[in-house]
Amino acid sequence: MKIPRALEPLLNASAAGGRLRDVVVAAEDQSEIAAVVRLVAEALDESTKGAVQESCAPTVDLTTACSIIEELHFLHPRGKQMLAFFRDRLVIKTKAKQFITVMAADIEDVVVLDSIPKDQKNRVLIMLNFREDAGIKNGNTRMRACVIQVTGDQQLDIQHPKDASKRLSGIAAVVICQAIGTFFKPGVADTAAFHGSDAKIFRSCTDTAAVEAYVKARNGFLFPLQHGLCFLESPPIFIHTGKIRSVDFARANGASATFDFQVHLRNGAIEEFSNISRHELSCIQNWVDTLRLPVGFPETSGSDQGGPDGEAAAGDEASSDDASDEDFDPYTKRAKIQKVEEDNSGAESSLGEFTSDDDDDGDGDCELVDEEDMKLSDLRKHLETEKETKRMDISKTVETQGMVANSAGEGYVRTDTRKGNGGTDGERDESDESDEDFDVEQDSDCDSGNNSGDDSSDGDCELVDEEDMKLSHLQKQLEAEKSNPS
Repeated sequence: MKIPRALEPLLNASAAGGRLRDVVVAAEDQSEIAAVVRLVAEALDESTKGAVQESCAPTVDLTTACSIIEELHFLHPRGKQMLAFFRDRLVIKTKAKQFITVMAADIEDVVVLDSIPKDQKNRVLIMLNFREDAGIKNGNTRMRACVIQVTGDQQLDIQHPKDASKRLSGIAAVVICQAIGTFFKPGVADTAAFHGSDAKIFRSCTDTAAVEAYVKARNGFLFPLQHGLCFLESPPIFIHTGKIRSVDFARANGASATFDFQVHLRNGAIEEFSNISRHELSCIQNWVDTLRLPVGFPETSGSDQGGPDGEAAAGDEASSDDASDEDFDPYTKRAKIQKVEEDNSGAESSLGEFTSDDDDDGDGDCELVDEEDMKLSDLRKHLETEKETKRMDISKTVETQGMVANSAGEGYVRTDTRKGNGGTDGERDESDESDEDFDVEQDSDCDSGNNSGDDSSDGDCELVDEEDMKLSHLQKQLEAEKSNPS
């Protein structure tokens, strides 16, 4: 059979395509193989036509444009593009002959930025920030904004977009802003707002309008403005102050040379600008204080979520009760809280490490013991140990003296220090009565002797210090040995 045209690229692509060609050529026109080949060819032809139509953006007739700027340098989309002004929209024609149409109603903010760090060309950046629901695409890539770059001394002369009898000429940045401004009526809601850098609102330590920062792995410049934050060059980001829920400083109290600036939005998202030089910390703190932005991780509450209530303007936030406080310093408050948390963590670590085996309750929690109580307890144990050692030494000395006296044939009464009650347990010769009778006699003598001899006594047995008894008994034994040497 004859090879269909749609199958020719597939059959010429590889060796397997060559073998498939042989099978198709050998097949008869009325065979089942030929019928299958025709169906495959039709399917490939339809899919190819659909892909071509989808990839081609609709063309725009630029001859009807009110004004055109040729070879205008863009940072996003990058390259030199053509910018055409119509009465209700902008059209960007790229080098790839793609047309990007931006309706005037889709432009939410126009940001004009100069005084860029490390800039030797006196550049001026003009950012057109689009609405979130604009749906503007460059091919298959969704665009959040477009950025135009001109120089401070660049001149431009174009036709007025709304009045054919007028022309706009002068500095390029001013002319472009004037042309964009013709789309909007001053004082009308839902129109674009123009923003710019202000030295009274923010200045870096190098006297520029921005600081170097990173968004993920891409570096750029962060511009703190009166009405929001702008990050350029790529990706272009503009955050209005009305959408900021709170800000936070990460790694600001450590020894690192950089810190991270986190912006918590009312819709729950977080934008992080990282690796900012520590020298710029005080400058950004002053900007936060000037705008009275809340500092710290936001508390969860329904009123702070996205929606009409969450999109309140920054002026409404400033009118709250906190705004009336003259000593309002959100960063200082946050820094104090972090310092207290660090001190507490250091105090807990000084108590030592405890394991679950030391927990008497068995619930897995570690019981914290006061360090002073531990020291006193150790001291008490040491004193008790010394006392017990002295008592044992005295007891051994007395027993030794008693053994010497027995060997001499003399009877004596030995004080037994092994009794815990401090009393005396008398020992006698073999001619004496049993120990049981001796104990009873001692008890009766104690009761009767005290009652008869001591007029001031109340009938109780007088307690004698055990240590004094030991010393007295030892003295008597030594005197007996001196008087009767044997």
